[in-house]
Amino acid sequence: MIIVDDGSTDQSAAILAFYAAVDHRITIIHQENRGVSAARNRGMALACGEWIWFVDGDDLPDIDFLERVFKNGDDSYAALIIGHYEQLENHQIRRISIPEEGIQSTAQLASLFMKYQYRNGYFGYLWNKLIRREVLQQNALYFDEDMTLAEDLQFLVSLYRIGIRVLILPYTATCYRVNAQNSASKGKVDYFAQLKIQLLIKNWIIDVLHRRQYVPFFRKIISTYAACVIFHGYESHMDDAFLARKLYGMTAVKNELNIRGIELSLVPIVWCLKGKRFRLMHSYLVIRSSIRKIYRSLKGR
Repeated sequence: MIIVDDGSTDQSAAILAFYAAVDHRITIIHQENRGVSAARNRGMALACGEWIWFVDGDDLPDIDFLERVFKNGDDSYAALIIGHYEQLENHQIRRISIPEEGIQSTAQLASLFMKYQYRNGYFGYLWNKLIRREVLQQNALYFDEDMTLAEDLQFLVSLYRIGIRVLILPYTATCYRVNAQNSASKGKVDYFAQLKIQLLIKNWIIDVLHRRQYVPFFRKIISTYAACVIFHGYESHMDDAFLARKLYGMTAVKNELNIRGIELSLVPIVWCLKGKRFRLMHSYLVIRSSIRKIYRSLKGR
């Protein structure tokens, strides 16, 4: 067990020292606070086991998960093992599972990803997955330390794209405390980073695996994120014209822009972006912002 103390300011260091003193299998690493991705990368660099299981400070691992997984020895052909998980929120436990089990090929994995990921995030979280360390090493996979949200999803999609075999087992891996003070609760959403993740997924599903039936779906989601980049950028006092030019210069974004099915308030942004009408877009943002301020003012009365 490798535990990375990412700049804790409470009694964590003392607690870790106690357990490390009584169990030689525990290795403690202390570092200045650099975020969850840097901590995971540090742990991966030191790992020497056959499998890696990422467990965050707000996860409650199931005590029998590893024993159940490996007792039958049916893991020899898989690069990734996935179990079910639970979510604990407001003292209520919700079990997240899917009925499909056993070895999944690359094609089957893609179908399951599109079936469940945008419904419950099953394939985008780390805490219910065991990853063969050799696969990570051979493909030089690591976490993007500049990301503060959905870094799990980006890392896992990069893993899925290389064409691995996945084993899904009907065992609960962990319980995730939704209302805990986790890293995802800090800071604003980086919509540009989230857009790049969706482009990565689109490339895997559409460009690599040629699942053309999902083209409308990705046009909608990429258009939505592109509009959010501009809208929230403007709200944060960023140069909306600069953001628009940056997005327009990304061929992978420009080719997917479509107003069909997106939120009504975002339609003018996408329409202007697609037609390179950046001044008109700025006018829309100014007018919309003014209307929102007036509405809030009236509501406050």
